[in-house]
Amino acid sequence: MGLLLMGLAQNADAQVGIRSEVAQMTLTARSVPQGLIRAVEPARQIGRNGTTVEATMLVRFSANTGYRLVVRSGIPANRIWVRDVNGVYQELTGASVVTVARQQHGAGELESEVSYRVELSGKRDLSESLPVHYELAIIPTM
Repeated sequence: MGLLLMGLAQNADAQVGIRSEVAQMTLTARSVPQGLIRAVEPARQIGRNGTTVEATMLVRFSANTGYRLVVRSGIPANRIWVRDVNGVYQELTGASVVTVARQQHGAGELESEVSYRVELSGKRDLSESLPVHYELAIIPTM
């Protein structure tokens, strides 16, 4: 019995000075900034005033960081105005770019309804009169 008690006493001595406290840790996960335009629905006419047609297009996209959705002009046969992020219609000319949506922190699946005014000439159909391209510019956060 004496040997058994002696072994227990040594175990207890070895743990002197060990304390238990709450520890706080911060984990930060980073992912590669990315975005993707998933779909662009066909133009939908919502109004008309003489030869000027008002239309919208719905753009579906995803982003995991800040972004800017911009519209670029193709080769327009007609005058085209697009409503910018501030609600002001800007004419698309040549290589002009108009920002139509912007967020500092993107998160998941998103959509933006883009508004246009198009001056139609002749018997052109609305889809032929909106030769525009969309680009999603990623704004990485630090």
